[in-house]
Amino acid sequence: MKTGQFAEKYNLTPNGIRYYIEQGLLNPGKRGQQYDFDEECIRRMEEIQRLKQMHYSLDEISRIFHVKELSQHTLNERARQDYNQLFQNKILQLQNEIRGLEESIRILENAILPAPAQNMQYGTGIPIGLLPILSCPDCGGEFDFKDTDIRRGRLSSGKGRCSCGYELEIRDGILICRSSGDFPPMHIEWSDLPNLLSECSVDYLNLEANAYYRLKNLLLDGFADENGQIKGTIITSGGYAGNFICKYHKLFHPDTTFIIADQSLEVLHFIRDKLGVLNDAFEIIYICSPDFDLPLRDASVDLFLDDYSSSEFIFYNPKYPLELMRRVLKAKSICTGVFTYYQRSAKSLETIQKDYPRAEIPLFCSDTFRRHLISSGVDLVTADEVGSTENPGGGLAFDYHCPGDSLSFLLYCGVVK
Repeated sequence: MKTGQFAEKYNLTPNGIRYYIEQGLLNPGKRGQQYDFDEECIRRMEEIQRLKQMHYSLDEISRIFHVKELSQHTLNERARQDYNQLFQNKILQLQNEIRGLEESIRILENAILPAPAQNMQYGTGIPIGLLPILSCPDCGGEFDFKDTDIRRGRLSSGKGRCSCGYELEIRDGILICRSSGDFPPMHIEWSDLPNLLSECSVDYLNLEANAYYRLKNLLLDGFADENGQIKGTIITSGGYAGNFICKYHKLFHPDTTFIIADQSLEVLHFIRDKLGVLNDAFEIIYICSPDFDLPLRDASVDLFLDDYSSSEFIFYNPKYPLELMRRVLKAKSICTGVFTYYQRSAKSLETIQKDYPRAEIPLFCSDTFRRHLISSGVDLVTADEVGSTENPGGGLAFDYHCPGDSLSFLLYCGVVK
């Protein structure tokens, strides 16, 4: 049997077979310049495969073959015992490994999150005490709520109407605004956590974690109170909204109010479930607004937490979220977060243009982002590069990314004039 046939029979490469020969594991004859693998080579190869199934390395197999050849005819009891000891040692090694694996399994079983108790619920709905923050986006008037269902001090359902005719609805604890136009369907990759975990590369996840850590320190150093906490009214949006809050929830004072807004009701349900018991730890309003004209009083928000929301928003909109929510931010309020971007020469921008027709490609570049911050009345205090990756991941989360392009992370902070 020739080298190629022998290699194919045992699912090895010809180079792998030659390595076995060089190590003395196989001893084929030769016909001219070619190796000839006979029945003895087949027997040896099958024995090698059996020993590999017993978790022996090739070095260990070489030693076994060498000792076996020297001791297979011996009448010396010590030699026979030494040969058998090779297998006894492997049995002890595997038994120790089994005990270690069983301990690892026990640790893994303890790490599995338990299913929540069926009667466990968390507070959702519009906290009654926060109703004064709501305001008609058309005329600034107050809402008259009717047919409301109040649970645990929160409006879980009902309808609101302004005297000018503007209407909104509270459904399943989420404030749903009237839309002034129909937006195209959005594929919501964030709502499938297993896909998110499998689609993001380790490079991306490490950069995200580093950006969050630096954002946490930035908030601590510049805006925390004497107890090292942030408080006030904070607005955030997008599919990542809640990630930073979950990771660093102890950074926020219990009196903090969060407003989480998005254009997709599906995304908001996902975020609300992700925050889980934190819905009881803070006062949270969830707002679904297809055109992002938020029903909030002017100058009612202290901090815009840009948890990658600007980076996501522009896939479906020709503006950054800050530009649409600018009126609800107080003078001297803070805008801070992480923005991911491409260089203008990136081929990924062409893919985005093709797959996301509402996207305006310059918005995906850092110089455009900075200019829009300034034109929105934000004094940019910090703009630090966190890093970049050529492999952010795959699947729906990065279906637009082209090999060779770098996705960069920008940590920024600004003050509204």
